[in-house]
Amino acid sequence: MTKTSNKLVWISGGVLLLAVAAILFFRSDYFVRSAKSEASPARQSFQILTADNKSNQGETIQLYVISGEGDLGAKVGENLAYASGYAHIQTLPLDEDEIDEIEPSPYNAIFVSGDHLQDLSVEKLSRFVEEGGRLFVANSFYYQDEWLDLLGISEMGEFITAKGLTFEKSLFPGYPEVPVDSNLFTHSSVQVELDETTTDLWMSAQSNPVFWTNDFGEGKAAVWNTAVLNEKSARGLMVQSVGLLFPSFVSAQVGTEIVYIDDFPSPVPEGSLSGTSLIDEEISVRDFYKHYWWRDIEKMIEKYGIKITSGTIATYENNVNPPFKEMTEAVRRPYIYYGRTLLGHKGEIGYHGYNHQPLVTAGTYIDPELGYVPWPDQQSMGEAVKKLKETVAHFFPNEKIETYVPPSNIIDREGIDVLVKELPELKTIASLYTGSESNGSFIQEFEYDETYPELYHYPRVTSGYSLDNSATFTMADAMAHIGTISHFIHPDDVLDPFRSKNSSWAKMAFKYERLLQDVRKWYPFLTSVTQREATAAIKAYQKSKITRTYTDESIFISYDKVPSTTSLLVRVEEGKELEEGTFSYGKVIKLSEGLYNVQLKEAEAEINIMEVQS
Repeated sequence: MTKTSNKLVWISGGVLLLAVAAILFFRSDYFVRSAKSEASPARQSFQILTADNKSNQGETIQLYVISGEGDLGAKVGENLAYASGYAHIQTLPLDEDEIDEIEPSPYNAIFVSGDHLQDLSVEKLSRFVEEGGRLFVANSFYYQDEWLDLLGISEMGEFITAKGLTFEKSLFPGYPEVPVDSNLFTHSSVQVELDETTTDLWMSAQSNPVFWTNDFGEGKAAVWNTAVLNEKSARGLMVQSVGLLFPSFVSAQVGTEIVYIDDFPSPVPEGSLSGTSLIDEEISVRDFYKHYWWRDIEKMIEKYGIKITSGTIATYENNVNPPFKEMTEAVRRPYIYYGRTLLGHKGEIGYHGYNHQPLVTAGTYIDPELGYVPWPDQQSMGEAVKKLKETVAHFFPNEKIETYVPPSNIIDREGIDVLVKELPELKTIASLYTGSESNGSFIQEFEYDETYPELYHYPRVTSGYSLDNSATFTMADAMAHIGTISHFIHPDDVLDPFRSKNSSWAKMAFKYERLLQDVRKWYPFLTSVTQREATAAIKAYQKSKITRTYTDESIFISYDKVPSTTSLLVRVEEGKELEEGTFSYGKVIKLSEGLYNVQLKEAEAEINIMEVQS
């Protein structure tokens, strides 16, 4: 061998050794810890819009609420309070003896609900509507003869029980028909026939009308012939049906999309997938996660501009007694690979738990079928939370971990006390918006914690790689009042025959992508954000003020400290429309007949209302 050849061999060998060393270095947790994180976005990734001059032209909409009696009235009133607050709709209390003091204007409405609506003065309400006012009847009751003309009823029968929900007209994008065999809604309704010359039927259940509007004199009434507005999952129906009363109506939305992956990064299960319906090849779970599941999720992240928020855990062991194992070496590979790539896609890492045992003691009920082990005391919980914090900080020292997702969405006040003590930087707890507390689920509103004002509750709304009818309805209803998508999946959903419904990964991935496509088709105005960004946006949104005034030809809008993620829903009466397109103040998109989304880029706008051209 010549000297030149030897030299080339040495050079080639040196280059190879350097390449191997570089690969090992970049795969090491030292590199992850020493590398500056590029995925810690500023907490406020949006603009705050404030108008210099606030228009006082036109009329303001006033929704007067006569407090309902009984449990039904209280529950409907609670839902109205939350839904109107979320949608920036102002409500004012009203006593029955003050009805005659309200001007019967097309911009003034009276909202009534409760167990004894028949005791209200139908004479006063009829006069108010006949002279141009608006009336919202939030639940069914036994309609006496003197109520029939006001409500548009020509014939009345007995109370019946009906199930399902049929939309006779489109109220809001994304709502599916609810089949009779669904457990979502059971209606206590009166059998009625409507006056076809004055009414407009919007919804029915098993062919019986359950929601309609009725023109009466110069005014209009909206009538719910059911008690479903006492359900949290009908708040969006309430907001959108209120909007039908007025010549034009503007409600607000948070305008954000949060996509979660729970149990991620986490220890990857051992074993092989041979002989399963998930994939048609023999492959380890580790390789399947990396080369199929995460590959396809990454493609969707890039294609649809999604920002992922994760909930990480360190072990699936159910030990709740300290001392707790050091898990750094056990989670090194998934934390480095998946954590780094998630952050590279501008995602956020949140806490889920040291293990997957909810932070509750034996005094809190959890469905025993879930198989969880209660913690002996708060001190033990605290030791586990510290160990999780240390593990995450080892790999991601530059990340501010501000979000906590309770395992199986279960936690109690003792657990929250521990979180606040051990994680002083924590800003958000994300559990569930709807569901049953009977199995231990932590059900939330979008609001600050009652004890810790620095802590915000931002619940998730839906979950899974696909949505059934009820879940689709729940998603649409949340969009119809607060205007946020918050959805979560788990990596191991695909491994569980029940959760995956024995589907192949190809089918699950297809359905998940179709869900992402549907969200963008129905709600093209949403901004995809991390939970950190979403919490900052909603805090600003709820503190802000949106002024709206109306004339027959225009809507005037002005913002006071409103985040730029905010979207507006504008509804106009039949025969009117808005011009679609991009304007100096922002963008207008038609969502359905008479319903538009308006995204402002300026803090004030005048939106023209036009006659529909035949």
